[in-house]
Amino acid sequence: MNRLEIVEEILFCSSCELAANCNSPVPFYGPAPAEICVVGEAPGATEDAEGRPFVGRAGQLIRAALSDVGVDPDSVAWVNTVSCFPHGTPSLKHVDACHELKMLQLELVAPSWVLMLGKVSLQGFRYDLGISKAKGRPFLVPISRVTPGEVLQPATTAVGFATYHPAAGLRNRVMEQAMREDLAAWKKMVDGGSDQWWEHIPDTCAFCANLVESFDQYGIGACAGHRNHTGVSSESSWTSASKPSGPNIAKPAAKKPPQDSPSITPPSSNTSEAALQMDLNL
Repeated sequence: MNRLEIVEEILFCSSCELAANCNSPVPFYGPAPAEICVVGEAPGATEDAEGRPFVGRAGQLIRAALSDVGVDPDSVAWVNTVSCFPHGTPSLKHVDACHELKMLQLELVAPSWVLMLGKVSLQGFRYDLGISKAKGRPFLVPISRVTPGEVLQPATTAVGFATYHPAAGLRNRVMEQAMREDLAAWKKMVDGGSDQWWEHIPDTCAFCANLVESFDQYGIGACAGHRNHTGVSSESSWTSASKPSGPNIAKPAAKKPPQDSPSITPPSSNTSEAALQMDLNL
């Protein structure tokens, strides 16, 4: 699908009740393809009124923070997990209803890097993770529509990285500072190239502060107590304590799967509402 067709799909979406309670769904904004895609939660009141993502106070903060670390906000694509103003935090039902439209946008953008803002964005890709423990660590995310259980090849993945939502930073200066520190670390990783992303995976468990015992093929590390915590990675997907060594995610115009790269399996959308709300931090 081309950009106009995708925007039309978004504007005339009737997958849930949100479209009937907002001015209009808000499509993605920015270049496509783009090396970097920022994925947020949902439009706020300002975005709903103007029809563009990330133009409210939280959007202004993340744009300024990206500029401060050397990323031109106009060079990245801006996508939301949920396209309609939810008048609050989107539910898992809304995330699921918007999932295919989100993936359509990501397919067109074809990023090498996906920057996830907040718990809803993070759990739209990886529902077993909480933002406070998973922020600041890279792992693979799908950027192509697939059937749950279908094997993804490296050409349909990007390197994901999560941090706090800028709206949390507006309410809490400590969280804003943490977000800015995460962005500075992420920019160093981006500058180092997407073929070296796994070198930045921390040795601490993504679910607690313990040391990692093994890694799954997404690049998520877990201690012995949390190895079976995830509903995404099966027992057979866990490796030794060594970090994964691929894949090399090239720039969008030249993505080709390396021969020695692992395949990854996307999560099923059949999760509970409680799973989405497991971490109360934005």
